Amino acid sequence: VPAALIAATDEIVGMRQALPPNYCSYMGIMHSDKVSDERRTQFFKRVKRLARQVAKSAPWDDAADQMAVQYMQRRLPLYGSGRSESDASASRNRANLGKVPKVDCTTRVRLADKDAARMSVEGDQIVLYHILDNKKDRFAGLREQNKDDDQFWGEGEIEFDLDAADTLEALVRAFPDPLVLEGWTPEMLEVAQELVDRGIVQVV
Repeated sequence: VPAALIAATDEIVGMRQALPPNYCSYMGIMHSDKVSDERRTQFFKRVKRLARQVAKSAPWDDAADQMAVQYMQRRLPLYGSGRSESDASASRNRANLGKVPKVDCTTRVRLADKDAARMSVEGDQIVLYHILDNKKDRFAGLREQNKDDDQFWGEGEIEFDLDAADTLEALVRAFPDPLVLEGWTPEMLEVAQELVDRGIVQVV
C-alpha cells in the first residue's frame, strides 16, 4: 500500500491536491450526522475516485514478488540440499570438483522444485532468488527472535543482466516438464550452467 500511494502521487494530479480549506467544518465524527450536506457527498466522491485510480496504478506484481521472496527466505531448504553454516559454500564448489554435468544443446533440465526459485526485475537487472542456500542451522530455535531480519534468513540470490530474462523465465516456468536446451545460444547455455552448478536446475 505505501508503494501504491507513492506511485499514485507521482502519476495522479489529484493525489497532490490539497484538501478543501474548510473540510474541518463538515468532515469528522462530529459532523457524521450531516448526511444531506452536499460538501460531504462531493468529498466522498472525490476520495472514492482517487482510491480507484490508486488501485489501478498500484505495483501489485512488485508487491507479490516482495512477499514471495520474504517467504522463500524463511523456508527450509529443499530436502537433501540444506546447508549448514559450515558447508554453505558447497553448491558453489561442486562444479570445480567435477560433480556437475556440463550442459549443451542436447541437455534436458528441470527446476529442482516448483518453488525452488523466483525471478524478479529490480532496477536494471534480474535477480533470481532461490532456497538452495537457506541454512538449516538458522531454524534451530532462532525463528522468532529473527523473524523480521531479512538478512538473517536466506542468502540465495543471483544477479543477471536483463538480457538473461527470457532464459531464466524459460528455465523457471517449464516446471514440471523437462526443458531441452536445443537451439540455445552460448550465452543462454552459460546461464543454464550456472543454475545447474548451484543445484537450482537439475539435469534429467
